[in-house]
Amino acid sequence: MPGEPDAEPTVNVAIIGRPNAGKSSLTNRLTANERSIVSDVAGTTRDAIDTLVEHEGQMYRIVDTAGLRRKSQIDEDVEYYGFVRAMRAIDRADVALLVVDAGIGMTEQDQKVANLAIDRGCALVILLNKWDLLTEDHEREKVMETVSRRMTLAPWAKVLRISALTGRSVEKIWNYIDDAAAARATKVSTSALNAFLTDLREFGHTVVDGKRRLRMHYVTQTDVNPPTFTYFVNHPDLVSDSYRRYVENRMRTKFGFEGTPIRLHFRAKSNKEA
Repeated sequence: MPGEPDAEPTVNVAIIGRPNAGKSSLTNRLTANERSIVSDVAGTTRDAIDTLVEHEGQMYRIVDTAGLRRKSQIDEDVEYYGFVRAMRAIDRADVALLVVDAGIGMTEQDQKVANLAIDRGCALVILLNKWDLLTEDHEREKVMETVSRRMTLAPWAKVLRISALTGRSVEKIWNYIDDAAAARATKVSTSALNAFLTDLREFGHTVVDGKRRLRMHYVTQTDVNPPTFTYFVNHPDLVSDSYRRYVENRMRTKFGFEGTPIRLHFRAKSNKEA
């Protein structure tokens, strides 16, 4: 009706991970129904299933997907179709919930699945499922070590220890989703970016190559979901991967962005034009 505020947009959530990590059990907990078939046999969920859920006035679209395998392991047509649907779910997701089997720890395949979501601009929450089965401190420490080792390039991803079977900490997932989605939609004011760039010029690293020195002229936010920033510089080729990570870390320290990837672009701008 005229004059009424717009409804909150639906948050698209993709539940991803390796086969048999507990994705369908988690979906059932979050949606309070049995639309996803739960089985102990890896790979039972062949397709992606959308379920709309309202939680505390916010609408969520939960997508349970077939477990992502390496392409070389996808032989049957139905498995390939499930893989394609999982990728499509990631492509339209705001937040990806990566379900990791805590009994195994975070594997190389989990890391690759996380990178698929990050590369496509999804916010990311890591859920260590079956945490209740770990009874010894050294077991828990070993699992957390695998997360630290596998996520060195994305330490911003939030981690939650859950049990989809018992319901342990499942209710907390909603807040994690909300926080990650909000971070992904963050807009930083031009004045705040200018103040940040001033500090970066004064206290940041100096990048020099022979007689050439990198100069940062100005920065602007050019997109959201995920937050994207364009830096206008004199020599874009001087921006190495390590310097890019340095700038990203400085931005995260200043502005947060916990739970979401951010994009940084460096474009040429002459001193005269600046």
